[in-house]
Parts: sequence; structure tokens; C-alpha cells
Amino acid sequence: MIFDARRRKNTEEIVRVIEGEASMADKSDKDKSKQYSHEELMQLAVKEARKSKNYDGEVPIFVGAVAARGGRLLGKAYRGQKGRGQHAEYTLLEKILASPENVLASATVYSTLEPCTKRGRDKTPCVKWLYDER
Repeated sequence: MIFDARRRKNTEEIVRVIEGEASMADKSDKDKSKQYSHEELMQLAVKEARKSKNYDGEVPIFVGAVAARGGRLLGKAYRGQKGRGQHAEYTLLEKILASPENVLASATVYSTLEPCTKRGRDKTPCVKWLYDER
């Protein structure tokens, strides 16, 4: 992950975002032509994670994922966006592959939780999906 927790300034900024204080990314996250910094892209992933859908009887998990190439936003997604149990990374891949850009090669994926390496029967882990689309 690009976020370096050892850098105090970045850590404080992420904490402010999580607590709902002002975020630099809130200003124009809809503009895909904008050049984003690594910190802003991670902030967008945190913002997406807040939208995660959790269901009764499930452990609440908040996951957001953002993909960018050269600082340009390719797409963003959150857990449960397309249905119950849908992982943010898989939803992100579906959205990008269905878009005009439709290529994830040489892009960086920012995720608020490490992508899964194991899934239930007949399901492909997110790490494999991401690896296959590199």
C-alpha cells in the first residue's frame, strides 16, 4: 500500500478524514481529469469505505477501493455497492473493465483493507482478479 503510516503528517490527515473533518479530496473527486496525489487517492478510498453497505447478522466491514494511473482517477467502489457481499476491489474491476478506459494495466489500486486472498467455494479472490488484470 502506498500510504506510509510512519509519516506523521499523512497519518494526521487520514485521521482527520476518517473523523469527518475537511478533506482535500472532497472538493473535486468527480473530476477524472484532475491530477491526484497518493494521499488524495487514499483519502478517496477512505471516503468510499464510509459508503460500505453492511447487513444484519454480518460483521460490519468498511472497504473502499480506488484505481488511478499516473495520478488520474480511473474508478472507485465500496463494499456492497453492487450487492450483498460484493467486495470493493471486484466491483472496482467490473466498473473499470466496463468503462471506455477498460484497462487496469499499469494502474495503482488504493484499498482501505488488504484485498482477500481466499474466498468461498467457486469464488475467485480479489488478489487474483487484480493480478490477472495487471
